[in-house]
Amino acid sequence: MKLSLYDVLGVARDADQAQIDVAYAAAEEKLNVVTVRGMAAATAELRMLRDGYLLLSNPERRTEYDAKLKADEVAASLPLITVNAPVRRRLGLETVVLAAVTAVLGSVAYHHVSLKMDAVRAEHAQAVKRKADEQSKVLVIDSTQERQVVRNVSNGAEQR
Repeated sequence: MKLSLYDVLGVARDADQAQIDVAYAAAEEKLNVVTVRGMAAATAELRMLRDGYLLLSNPERRTEYDAKLKADEVAASLPLITVNAPVRRRLGLETVVLAAVTAVLGSVAYHHVSLKMDAVRAEHAQAVKRKADEQSKVLVIDSTQERQVVRNVSNGAEQR
């Protein structure tokens, strides 16, 4: 739970300036006396006390702060969704329908993607085979003849 500056200083929301001054002085003195918690924690708490005191001491800033606290309380008390049973059932049914439609569309998309991947995989295998066949041909230049002879090492055929 989030503490308000009133809680930090230990005063009521309708406290006057004198009560805020007394509460701040007491809290600051107590904090300066107690150093068991460690320096970092004491420094952070002292900074929070001073910020709270400065804000609550200024009437304009205090009015804005009170309005913000009130708005936060109202927002926290509003339910996010209505709690009557027919609305909950309808939301539940809509959720189930949405999940079913999502599952069907997802499976259709998966099927199309897998078919495309299979086609690409087959094309790749054919391209690799063609490349291997091209690399297995050996170019032999016969110096006795003025023609080039290409021999396919895999089946022994010659092309002129």
